[in-house]
Amino acid sequence: GRARDASVLRFGLSAYPPNMDPFSHVGTAADTVKLQVFRGLLGLDQDGNVTWEVAGTWEQTRQTDFVFHLRPGATFQNGEPVTAADVQLSIEQITKPGSTAYLLSDLKVISKVEAVDAGTVRITLHEPTPSFSRLLATPYVPVLSAKAAHDRGVVERPDDFLFFVRSGYSGTQQYVPAVVGGDAEADGDESQGIPSSVRSGTSLALSGV
Repeated sequence: GRARDASVLRFGLSAYPPNMDPFSHVGTAADTVKLQVFRGLLGLDQDGNVTWEVAGTWEQTRQTDFVFHLRPGATFQNGEPVTAADVQLSIEQITKPGSTAYLLSDLKVISKVEAVDAGTVRITLHEPTPSFSRLLATPYVPVLSAKAAHDRGVVERPDDFLFFVRSGYSGTQQYVPAVVGGDAEADGDESQGIPSSVRSGTSLALSGV
């Protein structure tokens, strides 16, 4: 058999993660992997209680105001420090118009996200929400690097990216501008090319996508 390496932990998943989109929910297997890569302001301890993650401390100053103080020394995988600007951008990516984030509807309660200073974030809600801290403790509100987002053009040039799906259901068009119908190879083979595109296109039209 294969020799065991004491420095390596192997974890068997129940399924292959469909994607690594940090704001989506596509099953427990994907969540398990993403939690090894992404972390949010808050998390849950082994007893299911809300606890610190990127935020070392936090307080609710009013019924609709939360102030988070980032944990000293918190860094991304590349060693760069996590800042309040990263938190602000991450939450705004979830709540922005056109977002398909899993917790979009829940986090619409957020009125404003402010980077008070490099290590402090204030989040103001439209109305009192007792479950707000627990929402932030889920795997679906991770803190991402604002610098990486800017470097990749996700913030300044969102129109440079075309989001598409291979299939869908009635109403899908409000979330994506394009649907793939068939394969691009037009060699006439029954399983590819034009016949495949005709069948797929007809099916999509009938589905209401």
